[in-house]
Amino acid sequence: LLPLFVNSLSKKYPDLQVEIIEMGVKEMVLGLENEELDGGIAIYPFDKAGFYEEVLFDEKFVIYISLDHPLAAKKEISWNDISPEDLILQEDLHNHFLSPDHSEQSKFIAGKISNIHFLSGSFETIRKIIELHGGMTLLPQLSTIYMGARRLKMVRPLIHPTISRKIILVTPRGFEKNRITKVIKKEILKNLPSQ
Repeated sequence: LLPLFVNSLSKKYPDLQVEIIEMGVKEMVLGLENEELDGGIAIYPFDKAGFYEEVLFDEKFVIYISLDHPLAAKKEISWNDISPEDLILQEDLHNHFLSPDHSEQSKFIAGKISNIHFLSGSFETIRKIIELHGGMTLLPQLSTIYMGARRLKMVRPLIHPTISRKIILVTPRGFEKNRITKVIKKEILKNLPSQ
């Protein structure tokens, strides 16, 4: 997400001083509570109540699949076609889909992935494992815009159901820098690729 809007934000608002830090949710909560952060981009639902949460967009997931897998011949993959043994999930996604406070979509998904052998690791590590040893994973659609042609051949839309997550802007209550967050939100939305 960041590479899509930071250049535009910098050029349009040269006097705006913004520091961007990538961090986990627990660090973000501490930063917001200690007033060290003015805001954060996170996945809904946020881990802690007491902050403003504004939905930025819904991000769809796609399947990243080994070209040797029998389902790789399909142009789109239905969730019902996926065998849990073949699916390798990054730990955060595994926890996200098994979280109890999700919509009906996520309850359906959680039922399907309850037997998954998940792997803790980055998306990059999991992609390499799939390329070398087979299987498939879920990837956020935005992560595919930076892939080269070789890797894009391994991406398939996921259907029946489509799976998405809400990306939110989190700010403290009584936040005094509303104008700044509105500018950042505007640049994020303006620079999102059409999905």
